[in-house]
Amino acid sequence: MTDIDISGEQFPVRRSIELIARLLGGAVSAADEESTDSFLLTHLGARRSSLVGQRIELSSATFVAGGLVMADLMAEHEVIVGPGSYDSAPSWTSHRLGSDDISVPSCLTAFFPDGLLVGNDPVAVQISAEDRGYLGSDDGLTILAGPGSRELATETAALIRDRIRLRNPLRGKMLSAISSSGSVVFDIVDPQPAGRGDVIVDSRVWHEIDLSIRSVTDRRDILLAAGFSTSRGLMLAGPPGVGKTAVARVIAHELVAQGFTVMLVDPDVGSRCLSSLYAHAAELSPSVVVLDDVDLYTGRRGGHTDDGLGAFLSALDGARRHNDVLSVATTNDPKAMDAAAIRASRFDSIIEMGLPSDQAAERILTRSLSALDHSVDVHQVVRAFPPERSGADICEAVRRAILTVDDGVRIGTADLIGVISAGSYRAELPTGAYL
Repeated sequence: MTDIDISGEQFPVRRSIELIARLLGGAVSAADEESTDSFLLTHLGARRSSLVGQRIELSSATFVAGGLVMADLMAEHEVIVGPGSYDSAPSWTSHRLGSDDISVPSCLTAFFPDGLLVGNDPVAVQISAEDRGYLGSDDGLTILAGPGSRELATETAALIRDRIRLRNPLRGKMLSAISSSGSVVFDIVDPQPAGRGDVIVDSRVWHEIDLSIRSVTDRRDILLAAGFSTSRGLMLAGPPGVGKTAVARVIAHELVAQGFTVMLVDPDVGSRCLSSLYAHAAELSPSVVVLDDVDLYTGRRGGHTDDGLGAFLSALDGARRHNDVLSVATTNDPKAMDAAAIRASRFDSIIEMGLPSDQAAERILTRSLSALDHSVDVHQVVRAFPPERSGADICEAVRRAILTVDDGVRIGTADLIGVISAGSYRAELPTGAYL
């Protein structure tokens, strides 16, 4: 019978042809290319089916970290590199992390003749972490040890898992979290400067916020010792323009500066894969999950958002099983949300943020004018606004005054009152019929 050269075929094809050929009594040839099986047999002295394997799954939160740790181990130890798990050529993949590009092993088998633990036998580590835009079931690291060496494989896996946690480049960063192919995808973003002095709100708002922050900072150990979870949910509720998002941004900025991982959640993630996001938040803890405009993907039971509401409630319940995760949500109308979404075990603190008082409005206007050349009577301008004006309305009125005054002319009281009288500082959709 004629030999068939199948060396150029993919692993599943080669394996199928080999099995069929054996059944028919034929022979196949894989030329001189080294297979993964032959690599393992040469260096670990046994076929793959006889080896002991220990698996480490990789998620979108640990995907790059797994490659970084693999690269570190290969740099620190004597290593022999072989093909990937399906006989593919050893490969590396480039990743963009913020403004940095890194290249890490993504598909190969690394044999460590001296092992990775002091005084231990040799092991091989396979990595499959190719960037396909989604995570497959094969993505992960597999530690392979000789027959009967389960303890060695387990201890080596524990070492690598700990190093992945410590090496993770996402840890302690501000991340955007978006949905892609049903998975959460993270990107590092630069924190925008934000301080409490930038947001003028009632002092009780910061008091309640500080109580929640203490659960994951200076009161963490006391809560754990008492048997309580350190994770906490905080909801900021109020009409548009009162500073909810600005306050959430300050919380995020303060905690990322303390080494927390901050996740800025896209609404699509909130409605599709929030449970996965909280699992990643636990991996990268201590962490802050920011859910802006949470009412966009939840609603009341019996409406068209039932599926999103159910997923949201399930995710919040799951978050309670983790420690060191602070959830910060904002909503324009908590009454529009199902009562189950805002009960105490899901959001420990619901802070109502109302429209600013006249005194607070004067402070907002004064701060908005502080870098400008102006002759504004702050007291008079504030009283020219209608009672329902928000802090955002005041800031927009100042912006419009800047855009409308002539070059070289100081902004005066009349300029701002003119903007207020025109009502142009409030973006409202016109009514009427449209084609």
